Amino acid sequence: MTICFLFLISGVFAAPPVTDFTPDTISGPAPLLVSFTDLSSNIPTGWSWFFGDETYVKPWTEMTASAGWSTRGLASCVVTPDSSVLLTGGGWEFSKIMNDVWVSKDNGATWIRAAEHAQWQARSHHTSVVMPDGSVILMGGRDNNRMFLNDVWRSTDDGSVWQLMAEHAGWSPRYGQTSVALSDGSIVLMGGTGASGSTNDTWRSTDSGASWTLMNASSGWSPRYVQGSVAMRDGRIILMGGDTASGMKNDVWKSVDQGQTWQLVTANARWSPRFSPGTVVMPDDSIVLTGGYDFTFKNDLWRSTDDGSTWTEISAANDWEGRYGHCSVVLPDSSIVLTGGVFADNPLSYKNDVWRFIPGGSSEQNPVHVYTEPGNYTVSLRARNVEGFSSKQKAGSVFVYPGPAENQSSGILVIKSVSPIFLKQDTNTRVIITVVNRGTEPVHDIEILDSTQPEFPIIEGVTQFTTGSIEPNGTRILSYTLRGIKSGSFRLNRTAVMYADNEGNYHVTYSDYVRVEVLPSLIPRPPQNWADVVIRDVFAWFNGLGKLQSKSETTGSQGSS
Repeated sequence: MTICFLFLISGVFAAPPVTDFTPDTISGPAPLLVSFTDLSSNIPTGWSWFFGDETYVKPWTEMTASAGWSTRGLASCVVTPDSSVLLTGGGWEFSKIMNDVWVSKDNGATWIRAAEHAQWQARSHHTSVVMPDGSVILMGGRDNNRMFLNDVWRSTDDGSVWQLMAEHAGWSPRYGQTSVALSDGSIVLMGGTGASGSTNDTWRSTDSGASWTLMNASSGWSPRYVQGSVAMRDGRIILMGGDTASGMKNDVWKSVDQGQTWQLVTANARWSPRFSPGTVVMPDDSIVLTGGYDFTFKNDLWRSTDDGSTWTEISAANDWEGRYGHCSVVLPDSSIVLTGGVFADNPLSYKNDVWRFIPGGSSEQNPVHVYTEPGNYTVSLRARNVEGFSSKQKAGSVFVYPGPAENQSSGILVIKSVSPIFLKQDTNTRVIITVVNRGTEPVHDIEILDSTQPEFPIIEGVTQFTTGSIEPNGTRILSYTLRGIKSGSFRLNRTAVMYADNEGNYHVTYSDYVRVEVLPSLIPRPPQNWADVVIRDVFAWFNGLGKLQSKSETTGSQGSS
């Protein structure tokens, strides 16, 4: 029994979480309170939520003013699935370059040296990535003798021991290149500079860097080095900025096919042309750019939510000193850790401080969030345990429409409700329109008009009604039944009400939108005879005319006045 118990405990975290969640409501007027429930499997122990309305306007926290490793710039940093931050190499550009490896397991607050002298030679301007299996791949760079490198190394133990994967990779020796790891287990390497100058080639490896395939010899963007690049969750690669023969750049490029082809996203981003910024992608699929050099040492922060097409300046000056050649990484808890870098010239001066930034909406397992502004919000959740993490994003998870004070006139309130809002295909739902006179004077000549979509034919009732007047605090109610004949998520039209005030001025006011979910039947429906469908629709049309006449005679007595 004891052996079985120990086996179960050791296997509890056998895999990273498979992330999922659900909101308790999908639409409503602002302010809208929504409760979210975590549905992730594999026993997550931590959560980071992005509700879609985060501003990223938050302070940075200094984790340490002086880390255990010496001051340096142009190192390379990665984060492993267990939240360890690995810093490799880098140093003082024209004097001392290192081949040490340092590891932090507490968000950069403290560091231990995993290797004083790794198997690879000392270097800076190199690049590294973490593979899906947790191994770290290190590539290229420039050594103490300013020789350019194209070797590839791999570590499976957080940087203590390294295995040579390729002494000379297919791409030419270079430094200042960038690379990304894709979810399919491949590595894509872009640009850099070497003996023949800067390049704009793109290479890909599917075997942890042992061999490489040239994806594009001239990728469209101008040859460059010390640019930024990130990989989105679906494999899109975004490349931005860097230094070229004609000067620094602030353009943004995108590839959706592992670097085979590239398209220009924007020729001039709002941030200044610069090289060596920090670039990361967040669980909400936004890109964050920090610092860099544009003839000044930058400490700004920019964010894009559309693959780099447009950018918002979150902060022109952050708590950390302006710098370039620093590391920036995103931890499994969705915080950003920024380390080291070059912060001054004449002479060149370097940092070994560590800063942390937490932009997410909540770290609770089942949070409650209040949406204060109308909008269609995409919600993201990253769940984690000791084995790793995964993220789930649901576009249009929550639709918030204006509250009554924003879309209703002062005299008449129009409330449109539907029950049920979740129905099975080919079943019915009831729509109720309530018109309330909230004013202190009667209103006259009221017309109520609603409309439906083809996916919701009317089964019973009418969608329009007229009445002579409604006294203060009086109501009129219109109701009808719809059938959902097509599965999907739908936004029902607003109800319009026209009325005249006591001075004869006419006004039009509207209800809020209402969302309805129609779930597909699990059992396929038998094919229908087209003639039966036509007869059914004609009958429904005649039936609707008869009910319209009877309703016009009787409905005016509903409600109170």
